[in-house]
Amino acid sequence: MKVVSLQVSVVVLIYNGSWERIRATLNSIIMQKDIKFELIIMDDCSDAAHLDEIKEFLANHSVTDYRLIVHKENLGIIRTCLEAAQESKTEYVRLIGQGDMLFDERTLKDSYDFMRSYNAELIAGKAVYYRAYSNPVEIHANYRWPQNIKAYDNPDDLRESYLLRDDRVSGATTFYKRDLLLEYMTEAVEKGMKYVEDFMIKCMVFDKRRIYFFDRNVIYYEAGAGISTGAMDELLANKIKKIHEETGRDVFYTDDLLLKRCKNFPSEFSSRLAESINTRRALQAKRKTRQIIKKKLGIFALPIVLMLRVLRKIKSCFQPSPKPVEFIKTDINISTEFANLCMNQE
Repeated sequence: MKVVSLQVSVVVLIYNGSWERIRATLNSIIMQKDIKFELIIMDDCSDAAHLDEIKEFLANHSVTDYRLIVHKENLGIIRTCLEAAQESKTEYVRLIGQGDMLFDERTLKDSYDFMRSYNAELIAGKAVYYRAYSNPVEIHANYRWPQNIKAYDNPDDLRESYLLRDDRVSGATTFYKRDLLLEYMTEAVEKGMKYVEDFMIKCMVFDKRRIYFFDRNVIYYEAGAGISTGAMDELLANKIKKIHEETGRDVFYTDDLLLKRCKNFPSEFSSRLAESINTRRALQAKRKTRQIIKKKLGIFALPIVLMLRVLRKIKSCFQPSPKPVEFIKTDINISTEFANLCMNQE
């Protein structure tokens, strides 16, 4: 009998998640068929970790090939992803967050086969968004992201679509080659980035790495359950505010990395990308200045704000309306049987 060696490392990223959501994610993983994987569970210093529940759940399902790593301080998603890649014993790594679920029992195997058939370093697929806290699962009407799938047939087309039109993939759908994840997460950590790991895909796209789109549903993504949504107490609100500030820095640092690439690899495309980034930064700086002025003026700023809005409205009347983007809808009329099983199986 042929012994199949480990093929994929599945990394579950946990931070202050409820046990029900963690269990749903784990269920979607342990029910995967025809593939040999290891399980790495990373808890980034949750206020109340569910370690006992996780261990009991995995023991009840006879899962022994796993590692449970708990941070004593919050390191952020990027350093956690880097550590997970360093811990991985396989060539391929699938990251998944608490509350998200692999789409069906063949998702991991089919994604793995697609990666190998194209010798891909990164693939992304389609996400099916479901409403947070819904059980049974209720599909959230949404649009597909990215819109231009054909761009993935050519690295130059992908640069245009991803970096200049901002037609990005959902980070929740990505499947990495381990070496790629190590390389770019190391660069992100050295730059000081902390939370938005999928921003580094922009750098991968610029570098023309082997990136492909897997045109099928690969995940149920829990919409509206992130750290920026929902009711919260004052302590949590302060934590979220700090995270948002650091996320903003991640955006700035990613732009820095892209501008450095534009300088080191000059081309017509590099010039256009650098101009786009600098224009956006100038607009952000202008907006920030206006906010500071309004805060200082207080109630006296109201007439000025109203006057500027009227002037912008008048100006828009004399400018042609931009052509609306034609968004493509996702597959909404699908079976949720697998997702509901993941949500409710003990």
